[in-house]
Amino acid sequence: MKNVDTNAQLTDKSDLGSSDTASGKRVSKPYARIDSTKIGDRVVIFRIPQSPYWYASWSDGRQITRSLGEKKKKPAIMRAREIGKKLTLGQSTTTPRLTIQKAITQFIDSLNSQHRSDSTITNYASHLKCFESFAQREAVNRLDQIDAALLERYQLHLEKHGGLGQKANKPKPSSRGNRPRTVRDKLKVVRRLINWAIDRRKLDQDPSRGYQIPRGPSAKSQPYDERELNLLLTHSPEPWRSVFEFLIQTGLRIGELCHLRKEDVDFQKEILHIRAKDLENGKRWQPKHGRERSIPLLPRSIELLKQAAAKSESTWIFTNPMSQQPGKRVLGGQVSRALKSVGKAAGLRTNKLHAFRAGFIRCMIDNNVNLLTLSELVGHADIKELQAYDQRSPENLRAALLKAAPTHWANPLPDTKSSQKGGVTTSTITNESNPA
Repeated sequence: MKNVDTNAQLTDKSDLGSSDTASGKRVSKPYARIDSTKIGDRVVIFRIPQSPYWYASWSDGRQITRSLGEKKKKPAIMRAREIGKKLTLGQSTTTPRLTIQKAITQFIDSLNSQHRSDSTITNYASHLKCFESFAQREAVNRLDQIDAALLERYQLHLEKHGGLGQKANKPKPSSRGNRPRTVRDKLKVVRRLINWAIDRRKLDQDPSRGYQIPRGPSAKSQPYDERELNLLLTHSPEPWRSVFEFLIQTGLRIGELCHLRKEDVDFQKEILHIRAKDLENGKRWQPKHGRERSIPLLPRSIELLKQAAAKSESTWIFTNPMSQQPGKRVLGGQVSRALKSVGKAAGLRTNKLHAFRAGFIRCMIDNNVNLLTLSELVGHADIKELQAYDQRSPENLRAALLKAAPTHWANPLPDTKSSQKGGVTTSTITNESNPA
């Protein structure tokens, strides 16, 4: 049986059928209800064969039967009680059908209220605008109409043509297909929109259930090796040398480094505080996921901070040496361009700022730092994010095996002699050093 759209209205017969109920069509073949249970005075929950989900039936001026989107009885009872409470209060028991355009607007407003970064909000708005244009071309306007088939068509369109132009019915004339990673990123944003709508009870259940975002090869972060780091620091002029060296020793994100103020450093306790702060333009910056943290610093890192703070003419620690305004904070793009210039001169294989963070995390993992401690140190919201960096070399794997293996595994097994008596094979251990 296909998934049931929560906004599809079915006639409350004693039996439900197995035809496609996602479009709200009347069921043809009848099926008897199973485990029918009355919740309160006006709501009845039940199951039907060939469907793992619980349904509810109630009267709200008309008879309504809908899927609760729950596979277990306990959460289905809780949903049914919510429906019963709305009936008692005289409230509508049906979820308003939200348009995709209005849902996107409310979703972006929610991100703004969470003080998400400008780049994140801009990317989300751009990806969702692209999806909205495609949905309009497919004559899909409501959020509850985003089914698995629509997402599959959207995926194929991104792979072949990329985004849409200004007109919703025409792709870009010179557009090419998006890269697999870009396709996944755009689909993930649509998935986040749907999950947000479900959490806010703007959707009773996921209308796109069954669709799987395509999996791609894991993005392996390639850190610099020791030779490359020496070349990098040798070819780097100040103040970029100090910036690169500080990133190597702390594993900070570039946005965290660019927003460091002098008040964020406790030089006496040798602790650095990564925390949100208001900017001069009236906006507010906060760390990724809003996770503020305090991290210990090495003596060399403290020395680098003292040197940078002494040269700064403002509250910012790392300032832009090319700016005509003294004390203006350095920007991530400026650090990235400096790294590309130095990397090209030094002949490095990669010129990405994330290589510093990847090298720091890899070093901690190789030295058996507790993963929970490391996750807090680098500001990861989930410990699973460290899996992308845990790429042990064959030498590390061999060393771990030799360290964990019991001593007797390294010794050869004793010789055995087999003999057969009466159809049964017996083995005798021969110990040459201690003959019987």
